[in-house]
Amino acid sequence: MEKNVLLARPHPFIVADMKAFLTRNGYVPNPLSSLDQLSGLKGSIKGAVISTSVTSSVSESTEDVIKGIRAKFPHVPIVLATLIEFDAVVKTMERSIITALPGAKLLPVAAASEAQPALGKDKGLLVIRRGDLIDKTLSSIADRLLLRHFG
Repeated sequence: MEKNVLLARPHPFIVADMKAFLTRNGYVPNPLSSLDQLSGLKGSIKGAVISTSVTSSVSESTEDVIKGIRAKFPHVPIVLATLIEFDAVVKTMERSIITALPGAKLLPVAAASEAQPALGKDKGLLVIRRGDLIDKTLSSIADRLLLRHFG
């Protein structure tokens, strides 16, 4: 059985580094070019990766993409892919993400996140920075978190 993952709001980071990261961990990345594609999706989805970048080939905002994915796949775990530091994501996006997904908990790539009950749940949003995939120690932690988050 394929372990399909949606790549929503594609950005060069998602298409390159994140795609390689997902494939290395046994997942099959499926890019979306628009939210309209969600209605035609069938089959099992293990998770969704949403870029927080300002620029994307998908015109909808990160918050709108979260809402769209939640409408179609209510319990699919979500990863937020970003180029900025975790604290900056929290500062700039936490309010809008919690509006899109009430009760959401943002989880950084850190050993402490492995013990978080939100990991792997629909309210847990794992935040993976490009730097997390480049640093050898953090990359190892990111691998473990991803496997627990997406199953």
